[in-house]
Amino acid sequence: MKVPLKIFVVDDEDILRITMCDDLQDAGYEVEAFANPLEALESIRKKEVDVVITDIKMPQMDGIELLGKIKEVRPDTYVIVMTAYSSVDSAVEAMKKGAYDYIAKPFKLDEMLLMLERITELRTVKQENRRLQQEISSRYPLEALVGESAAVRQIKELVNTVANTRTTVLITGETGTGKELLANIIHYT
Repeated sequence: MKVPLKIFVVDDEDILRITMCDDLQDAGYEVEAFANPLEALESIRKKEVDVVITDIKMPQMDGIELLGKIKEVRPDTYVIVMTAYSSVDSAVEAMKKGAYDYIAKPFKLDEMLLMLERITELRTVKQENRRLQQEISSRYPLEALVGESAAVRQIKELVNTVANTRTTVLITGETGTGKELLANIIHYT
């Protein structure tokens, strides 16, 4: 069973904010609404949220500035920027700051629901990827290299040095000396 996305809607226009919240709740999402972006940002600092849907033009703070602050606090949060004053420049700026997508008002509910469905799928893929990475790295821990000799300590130091780089490594040695194990440890660390 999928866990519904937690969504914050940030817009100073009451009618749009309330309507969108009702529509998204009817679609099965957990939604909180904010008229003030500063209050939304404070809430984002306190609790996790999957998606923030924000307007660009707001009196206290514009949506692009809010986007930047959200990405500082919660870099994994998806941000959808919406505006009635759409321009190529504002769309490009939003995407450069890390927006997931950009939508011009007025929009159809189906457009927003499609974006949220794509985010749900992407979130699921990322979670599965993290789980698989943890599973694989637990199969090939550095501790699998057994030994306390100077040579083994030196190999462990080299593994730590190259494991998180994109460097090509050539491992040589006689049959049965653990070349494949070492390669897996480097690859999955």
